[in-house]
Amino acid sequence: MWVYKIYLAGWGTHSPLDLNNPEHKIYFTNQKISEIFPNGTTEPVTLYTHYIGATNVSLKNNKNEINKGMNGEATVPGAEIIKIDRDEEGRLTRVKVKYDDSKEFYSLRLEAIMEMDKNTALISWMNPGGIFSNSGQDWGSIAVGAPYTHVDFNISIDERVEMAKEMRLLFKSYSFKHQLAGGELSSGRVVYKRLSNTIAVNDPVNTAVNTREQDGSGSDLTEFSNKLIIRTSIRNDGNPNYHTRGAKPEQVFEDMEIYTDDSNFFKIPKAVAEEIADDNKEPIKIMGNINGLVRPAGSDNPIPTIHAQDLLIDFTKVLEVKFDKNFPEGTETVLSTVNVEKNATINNDDLTDESMPASPTEFVQDGKKYTFKEWNTKADGTGTAFTGDTVVTEDMIVYAQWQKEENPDVPVDPVVPLVPVAPQEPSPSGNLIPMGYVFDSDKKVVESHTPFIFGYPDGLVKPEASITRGETAAIFARLMGMEKGEDHTTTYSDIRGNEWYANYIGYLEKKDIIKGYPDGTFRAEEKITRAEYAKIASKFAKSVGVKGFPDIEDHWAKAAIEQVVAEGWILGYPDGTYKPDRNITRAEAVKITNPIFQRYPDKVYIDKNEREMPYFNDLSNGHWAYFELMEAAQGHDYSRNADGSETWIKVNN
Repeated sequence: MWVYKIYLAGWGTHSPLDLNNPEHKIYFTNQKISEIFPNGTTEPVTLYTHYIGATNVSLKNNKNEINKGMNGEATVPGAEIIKIDRDEEGRLTRVKVKYDDSKEFYSLRLEAIMEMDKNTALISWMNPGGIFSNSGQDWGSIAVGAPYTHVDFNISIDERVEMAKEMRLLFKSYSFKHQLAGGELSSGRVVYKRLSNTIAVNDPVNTAVNTREQDGSGSDLTEFSNKLIIRTSIRNDGNPNYHTRGAKPEQVFEDMEIYTDDSNFFKIPKAVAEEIADDNKEPIKIMGNINGLVRPAGSDNPIPTIHAQDLLIDFTKVLEVKFDKNFPEGTETVLSTVNVEKNATINNDDLTDESMPASPTEFVQDGKKYTFKEWNTKADGTGTAFTGDTVVTEDMIVYAQWQKEENPDVPVDPVVPLVPVAPQEPSPSGNLIPMGYVFDSDKKVVESHTPFIFGYPDGLVKPEASITRGETAAIFARLMGMEKGEDHTTTYSDIRGNEWYANYIGYLEKKDIIKGYPDGTFRAEEKITRAEYAKIASKFAKSVGVKGFPDIEDHWAKAAIEQVVAEGWILGYPDGTYKPDRNITRAEAVKITNPIFQRYPDKVYIDKNEREMPYFNDLSNGHWAYFELMEAAQGHDYSRNADGSETWIKVNN
């Protein structure tokens, strides 16, 4: 008679229960009702038994990732990050670091993650009937196969990275425990060290692992090539009471993780970083994979190798290009200074908020008008013409070249003599008007607006692209009057203070304009949604919200969205929806932000003076947000009309 054993795992909210469905929950038999429903329940709740089998078990549907959830600053602590790249799955694939000549080395933090399929995590943690027994067997070594269930973490680190002779790795898992630590010698031989397994079920899940020490046979692990191997095995070795203590479902489903808690274990030497930055050498490369064996009831099921993404650490030098207006002596000459990566062009590097300056305006000297011709590497024009596509290899100064117009001399406006004002008679009401003064009630006050968005080095403004939470903070802080050089700290755990957006975030946090996440982070490099942007905008609203969109009824930002709509700052889509969780575009953000700060484009002026406006390759006059984007991107002087609109007077370069 064939018998198939099943074991009670807990109580589920659905039947059948799909643990990989976020709406499906499981509760363990030792959990209290008061813990599951801390606020009670007003309606009957049905829970269903969930069983797991003891056969046909394998570690499938898992993921392997290096530096999961980490940004560039966490990966290379203390360095200035130019850019990070992620793949389609959001995994970190490349960190570009600004080379700093004052640093003798760059620290590197690494972690390897196994994102476990929840069914796999549950059965590994419970180990029903001890089917994954790992006792009384020949442990062998990392160099050869082992007749027990195990998972190996393999981390290959670029040979140019210096590794500490002794280091500490932390291993975290509720289902597995560390067993062996090893590495591969330059000769190809693998050596290992047996690790302590005296851990109880209620011990902390983080356990120190010392690698690169001597093993029992005297092999010196300091001879490693830069490859680390950590072997792990089932934590619950058939203990029937193991799963009744210690962990909750959400803990059991956490990632299996190996990481460093000291950024000095891995170092990239200064000479290596400079070589990469100077000579375009290959970036530092980190690779990883997971493999092993599942052995339930005596059958061997090899784990398909799970490859992590390759992580590249790149370096670049940042140079300065100074643009000299090359005016006659005695006048200001420096127009601006632009940063650019070495061996790159201003129009095609990874620096943000850096682009070619607007060409200087014409000037008149001795009655002659001079117009701008080009930039040149020499003041007398005998050098090489410089454009946004010129490759920059060193710090440099480029000079404006001027062309004299061949038209007749520019006439100078005659000086008009002042006309004396006739004395005024007292008014019948008895109110005296002072003699010698004329009061002009129609006189306009001239004010200025500065740009708060900028184009990209490739000449695009990308109106339909998303913006990040950090970029949003910068926009609002600038428009609220934050001055350059102000220093503002923040309480968010993922903002370390050296990021370009850190001061903006600290400024807005103090003014209670922005909020972070419940875990204490701000996530500045994540895209901001229409709901999140509306929440910030609502801080400036005074109107009472009005209902209008069917897709926000149960949304957390419903009140904020309705308030912003009532102000007239934002509209929905033609289908009548708002789409709160869609990433907001740059054009949509500008459309909302302009009226908040009383910025209204003068369409007549913009149309008549289109040649003075910033030109973007991907934006035409026919775009729905063209005028709003001109208001945001072009500095200008204006006067305020009685109806609140603007009359532009001139543009400011």
